[in-house]
Amino acid sequence: DLACGVGYGSYMIANQTECSAVQAVDLSSEAIDYANKYYSNSKISYVQGDCFEVPLEHQRFDVCISFETVEHIPDDLRLLKRFYAALKPEGKLILSTPNQQEMPFSPEKFPFHCKHYLPEELESLISQAGFVIEAVTAQKDKKIGDITPGWEGKFNLLVCKKKR
Repeated sequence: DLACGVGYGSYMIANQTECSAVQAVDLSSEAIDYANKYYSNSKISYVQGDCFEVPLEHQRFDVCISFETVEHIPDDLRLLKRFYAALKPEGKLILSTPNQQEMPFSPEKFPFHCKHYLPEELESLISQAGFVIEAVTAQKDKKIGDITPGWEGKFNLLVCKKKR
């Protein structure tokens, strides 16, 4: 779980799936401290570090998850290729990001974002990194959280599979 924040999502994964382990990474030491205090679980290993520097073993993971992260990374393709290398053959990448069509990027409104993605830009980026998209869903409103099939939401959630 890259960019796990305070660990709430990692905790949900550990408790609500049949995974054997979760490696949760965040740049913020404060977030990792909070995660260890409030969302600890024997299945979760919280690691403080940069997404490009924290060690990720080659072909170790079945699934890589990263919500609301790629839009913060200037070298987005490098990040996705890092996920690709860390995944086992036919592993899955699950990610979400703002939809440029529904939530246009502006540096004033989103000072920590590098860009938001049009559907075709995200499809191209995913393909360049070596993945095929298996499913696309949209979250129309972050507060309500309803998820519907397709690209028509403020946030898009993609399930991608590593090509052979």
